[in-house]
Amino acid sequence: MDTASPGQDQPRESSEAEQAIVLHDTYRLIRQVGFGGTGVVYEAMHTRLPRRFAIKVLLRSLLAHPEAHARFCHEAELMSQLRHPHVVQIFDFNVTHENQPYFVMEYLEGRDQIGRAHV
Repeated sequence: MDTASPGQDQPRESSEAEQAIVLHDTYRLIRQVGFGGTGVVYEAMHTRLPRRFAIKVLLRSLLAHPEAHARFCHEAELMSQLRHPHVVQIFDFNVTHENQPYFVMEYLEGRDQIGRAHV
């Protein structure tokens, strides 16, 4: 069970409350690393394995829009079938206790051409 619900609709800094969010007793959210038009991306740790993941959660404001919800779910389904060195791998897909879909991806760190760090 989730201890809280992620996926706010505004980018923000991590808080102690956010760090307490655990999705399905498996993924503990560490910090927000990205924000876009459809979702928020978090760095997460597996609760039983020593492994980091990136978790993308659909924005709460889009839950009322069936098309956006379906597009998000379709993205997870399609990406989970892809295997390529330049495509992030999807490992899991589920919904929070507030019915927000999320998918779990490999966590990658890198730098852009200017040298700025990115996840």
